[in-house]
Amino acid sequence: TSCFKTLFWSFLFCFICMTAWSMLAVEMLHMDMKVLVAEGAWRDCSFCERSLSNVMNANLLLFKTVVAIDSWGKVAVPLIERNPFAALIFCGSQLSIVFGVLNLIVAVVVDQFAEQRTKDVTNMANELEEEADEEFRRLDKMFQLIDGDGDGELTLPELLDGASKSQEFQNRLRVMDIDQADLHQLFGMLDSDGGGTIDPEEFKQTLTRWNFDAKTSNRFIRYALQQLMKDHASAAQRLCGMEERLSKALYREQAAVVKAERKKSKQLKGLRMARKFRDQRALPVQKRRPVDEALLQGDHFGPQCCKPRRPSSHLEAWPG
Repeated sequence: TSCFKTLFWSFLFCFICMTAWSMLAVEMLHMDMKVLVAEGAWRDCSFCERSLSNVMNANLLLFKTVVAIDSWGKVAVPLIERNPFAALIFCGSQLSIVFGVLNLIVAVVVDQFAEQRTKDVTNMANELEEEADEEFRRLDKMFQLIDGDGDGELTLPELLDGASKSQEFQNRLRVMDIDQADLHQLFGMLDSDGGGTIDPEEFKQTLTRWNFDAKTSNRFIRYALQQLMKDHASAAQRLCGMEERLSKALYREQAAVVKAERKKSKQLKGLRMARKFRDQRALPVQKRRPVDEALLQGDHFGPQCCKPRRPSSHLEAWPG
């Protein structure tokens, strides 16, 4: 629908431009046309005599002479000879309509059709699927030619040998800008699972994605960056493991040091207590129990604390 709209507006624009030139031609050349008709310049062409009588006939004249290029000089040449200003009208309409408007219409229509084709996802998907199937068949034949022992897997020597012997494979490598020095890296890129061999699916899937890529240097760079990222991730994982092990070892070492210090502290405390107890046992009796001797001698509470007292008169006599 949008394409038909584009065509409609394009033809309308072309008609407007042609009408503008027709109005100018009728206004400027109508009197010259009458003079030429009176002189009998177009006795054998009735349309030529009335071609500039009105705007509609002038449109038909320009379409006939400018767009269809039918007997261009039959009307234009006598008018230009009569009035040189007519050359500006006919040449100007020729340049503006044919080389300007019509080319612009073609460009707009082609661009509109291309845009509509891009938006037609279903047809594009079908076309891509058909191209992929055809590409799979060609790559399958190529794989069978390269696979020397016929075991269904390609090794690196077989890939190198196929690159030197198979003309079709050489042409594909040349189109992808891959030389002999890049075959080892190409083998690593085709061997997506890292098994050391290339099966038919890996061979066909990878090369099909590169079908429309004439230069594969960006793919090699991307593959190298991916390998570097994998190595970096692996190294980072190993460093994290080493850091964790070092942290655990340091924690165990600190725990062992704390435990040893606590044990040593307990041992020193036991030794001090044992030494103190031993020192106490080694002291003399009067020095070890000074309070008890003082109590026995009565020195602590005075000299009279241990003497018997006389009983009171209202109590029984103190036993003698």
